[in-house]
Amino acid sequence: MKFLILFELGKKRFVQAFLTHNAAVDAINSYTQLADDVILSIAEIEPEKYEVMFEDGSRACFKIVKSKNDSILGYYPADLSRIFAKLRSILLSKREQADKNTDRIIKTRLEAFAMILCGIGIILGGFAVAAVAFAPNGESWQFAAMGSLIALGLATTFRGSYVLVHPIPKPVKLVKQTA
Repeated sequence: MKFLILFELGKKRFVQAFLTHNAAVDAINSYTQLADDVILSIAEIEPEKYEVMFEDGSRACFKIVKSKNDSILGYYPADLSRIFAKLRSILLSKREQADKNTDRIIKTRLEAFAMILCGIGIILGGFAVAAVAFAPNGESWQFAAMGSLIALGLATTFRGSYVLVHPIPKPVKLVKQTA
């Protein structure tokens, strides 16, 4: 009699056969150790059934069953160590992608803060120039110049404020890595 590890990840179902129960348990332990850096938790749901939670929120189930033949209908025979290695590399690339996006968001927010400061500086500069140079003369083109400086400062400040609140990083294209 053989022992089978039934592995379900989403809609994908795989099976791997072992001669003893201890060999099946050791295999599950080695698979989870292989992907330990991307696994959040492992919990025993029922006797001989374990649920694995990955860092991206996906769940997988291991189940150990006794069987007289090597396969069960609906499960594909596979080497689970290769599946876990691929799963680990996918999750690590997603983590790297998330780190890059976080760095971009921080950089975008710093640039937005700089835009806000520049806008405020332009507004204050417009008022200062108007108070010193334009106010005594009272000509209309001078007031128009002051108004355009203030409008430029306000536009820069509002744009910087919007980008600060809603940073939209440019998408990073994933590059396929070869081993």
